[in-house]
Amino acid sequence: RISVSGFVGFLSGDAARLTEGNAKAWSITPSISWAAFDFGTVRARLRASKAQAEGALAQYQQAVLLALEDTENALIGYGRQQARLAIVVEQAKAARRAEQLAQIRYREGSEDFLTLLDAQRTQLAADDALAQAEAAVNVGVVGVYKALGGWKQDQAPAAPVAVVNR
Repeated sequence: RISVSGFVGFLSGDAARLTEGNAKAWSITPSISWAAFDFGTVRARLRASKAQAEGALAQYQQAVLLALEDTENALIGYGRQQARLAIVVEQAKAARRAEQLAQIRYREGSEDFLTLLDAQRTQLAADDALAQAEAAVNVGVVGVYKALGGWKQDQAPAAPVAVVNR
C-alpha cells in the first residue's frame, strides 16, 4: 500500500511572527507498506476464508436437503390424502344409495323407521368423513405449495373489500 501525507501551515515560536515569510512551513511524507514478511498472517487469513466458505457451502447443502425432505414429505402426505379421499367418496356414494333404498323400502312398508334412521345416520357420518377428507386434501395442497416455496410467512393477508349493495 502506498500513501502520501502532507502538511502546509505556519511555524513560529512567537505569535507575532506568524505572518512573516520564514514562518511558512510545509512537508510531504510518502509511505509504502508491504506485507512481505507477514506470510503467516496471510496464510491464516486464507485458511479462515476457505473454512468460512466450506461452512457456508455445508449450510447451503443442508438447507437444500431439508427443503427436498419437506417437499417429499408434503407430496407423500398429499398422495395419501388423495387415496383416502377416493375411498371415502366411494363410501359416501354407497351410504347415499343405501339411504335411498331404505327410504323406498320404508315408504313401501317393508322396513321399519329405525332402519331408515340408521341408514340416514350412516349417510351423515359418511358425508362428514367426506368433508374431512376433502379438507385434508386441501391442507395437503397448501403443504405442497409451501414446501415448494410458494408461501412466505411474512405476507400480510389482503385488506378486506367492502361490498355495497344499492
